[in-house]
Amino acid sequence: DLLLAISEHTRADFIEHLAIPADRVVAVGTGVPARFSPAPDRAAAIRAAVESVPGLRAGFAMYTGGSDARKNVEGLLAAWALVDPALRARHQLAVVFKLHGTHGEHLARVAEELGVADDVVFTGFVDDDVLLAMYRSTDLFVFPSLYEGFGLPVAEALACGAVSIASDTSSLPEVLPDPDARFDPKDPTAIAAAITRGLTESAFRERALRTAQAVDHSWEGVVAATERAYGSLAARLR
Repeated sequence: DLLLAISEHTRADFIEHLAIPADRVVAVGTGVPARFSPAPDRAAAIRAAVESVPGLRAGFAMYTGGSDARKNVEGLLAAWALVDPALRARHQLAVVFKLHGTHGEHLARVAEELGVADDVVFTGFVDDDVLLAMYRSTDLFVFPSLYEGFGLPVAEALACGAVSIASDTSSLPEVLPDPDARFDPKDPTAIAAAITRGLTESAFRERALRTAQAVDHSWEGVVAATERAYGSLAARLR
């Protein structure tokens, strides 16, 4: 009788690909746990991050998420190689996910071939406390995914007050509403330009921080939307 979707984009996918009537699908969003919040002491968060991740320095940009092709990590590395070397020297790129088998070796080889191995840190698995410290202390969160049903890492980064940029595709415009903070994930040049803007342009960074403060991806909002959806269903079934 009712299907709840994690985003309007996913709702549209259900309607298009599963032929579900539009009035039977409601987007309610996805929530971010309350622990994802800005750092009470950013300097302490930076210390926690760099002390927990070997080779990591303050001032890093970061990506976290999956490592499959859909996540476009190789596209991110290609874009990082296009960023001005002087800027890369000041800002490492931390790639945060569990490395499976030979995939980690492959990505390290890609970074080497692109000439950015010295500017990229593959962290491997980090626990939730370290991830939280990294969200709170990163200079820029980058999410180059080709497709998302929602895009939870972006919502987590925003909740932690991180300046964030992401792909202009699928559900991500719902999570990150500022069009200037989005890029074409299939174009490494566009990703590189967004990274450069995110690390260097103070006006953009200030606006991005305001965006992070304004968006609401709380579980309270999801609960309220779910209650409304069930209320509408109950009224229809009476």
